[in-house]
Amino acid sequence: MSSSKSSLSKTLARVTSAIVGVQKNLSTVAQISLAGVVYSPTTLLALLQAYANLVAALIAAHNQVHGFV
Repeated sequence: MSSSKSSLSKTLARVTSAIVGVQKNLSTVAQISLAGVVYSPTTLLALLQAYANLVAALIAAHNQVHGFV
């Protein structure tokens, strides 16, 4: 199960890095087009933050389950 935890940790690190990158490099851009969908930097940051929160909750749940076993 440690590979699952490691994978989640890596995913959280990547999404956190993406958040920092958007804040640093794209905050002054009016629109960002990804796969044909147009986002504002604020919207993109909100989506990335929501995903980061989800992954963090999964890590916490994973740790809690393993605490009971």
